[in-house]
This record gives sequence, structure tokens and C-alpha cells, in this order.
Amino acid sequence: GAYPAGDGAAITNVPTGKITTAIPIVTVGTSSTAENTLLSYSLAGGLLSTSNVIRVSGYITCANAGGISTCTFRFKYGATTLFTTTHGLSGGLANYTYLFNFTIYANGATNIQNSDLGMMSNHASVAGVIGANTATEDSTAAKNIIITAQNSISDSNFAATLRNVVIKKIS
Repeated sequence: GAYPAGDGAAITNVPTGKITTAIPIVTVGTSSTAENTLLSYSLAGGLLSTSNVIRVSGYITCANAGGISTCTFRFKYGATTLFTTTHGLSGGLANYTYLFNFTIYANGATNIQNSDLGMMSNHASVAGVIGANTATEDSTAAKNIIITAQNSISDSNFAATLRNVVIKKIS
């Protein structure tokens, strides 16, 4: 079939929408079973409004050179934990990388949000985690977007690392 030709120069007035990519690489969880914060980003009040969308995407790597364990990730908006997902980690020299897309949608009001999470991994037993959830946060005030990791055993050989994060306003 025929494809349109051109260099995109005729496309105008498209905002980049990027809020930030200035998220440092963070590694947590070594010798701990505590819930550790990988990301805490303050989203400005009013940004979601009644019809906007925020997407957070990036990679989490779990390095597990120790024993068999599970790693639990939590994705939060304000005081609401929207998603909790747990993944088994085999012992030995194993690195599992998870690509995630965490999206928060305003749902016609400043105090109703929908969200979804998609995750894919190089871990054989994790084909993908997809889900949807709701929150009732007052988005006219600043709210934190939080991602945490928690290992089931305290092991100096375990670490969760967050990298290549992009936070973007889609609409």
C-alpha cells in the first residue's frame, strides 16, 4: 500500500506535554523487607483538572543474587494505592527488568480519577500485568505520584532500581 510522504513539517501546535524526565536513578531495598520509595513526584494541583491524563513510564530492575523471594511494587496517587503487584524472584544471579506504564485519568471531575497499569518483564512467568482502578483524590491540590518496591526477605544481594522515567501530560 501507499504511505503518506513528508517530513512532518506540516504538523503544528502539538505540545510536547513532557512534565519531567529529570528523575534520578534510584536503588533501594538492600538488606530490607521495608517498603522503599523508588519515586515520589509532586504533581502540581489543578494539572489533572477534569479531563487531563498523566502517564508515568520507565523501568524497574530487580537484581537478586540471593535467595528465592518476591518483590512487590505499589503504584500510588496521593493517599490512594492504585495497584499492588507481586512478582516471584528466583535465587542466584538473576536480574529482572519491568517496563511499566502507569496512567492516571481525570474522570469528569477534580475528585474522580481512573487509572491503569501495564507492566511487561523479561521474567518468564510475567507476561504482563494490566489492570484498572479508581481514586477519589482532590486533584486541585498537589498530589504525589509514588512508586515503591518491597522484597519479601532481607538480603544484601537484592536491590530494586528505577530508571529512565518520563512523566508526561497526555491531554
